[in-house]
Amino acid sequence: MSAGKDLRELARRLERQGWRREQRHGGHVKLWPPHGGRPLVLSNSPSRPKALLLAKRDVRRLTGRGQPR
Repeated sequence: MSAGKDLRELARRLERQGWRREQRHGGHVKLWPPHGGRPLVLSNSPSRPKALLLAKRDVRRLTGRGQPR
């Protein structure tokens, strides 16, 4: 799959987990975590192949997973 399709699938998975989605102008999607806090912003057509890896990293940071104890 392309990075754009993978990011759209990630956004759908997050929505099913309770994240609130807001479609932004310019082809971006803003996702708010269910527990509150900072939103995650994803592009519908990313220019970097690493976009999916970076988005997954950001999800881990926003949910508190993977942080040092």
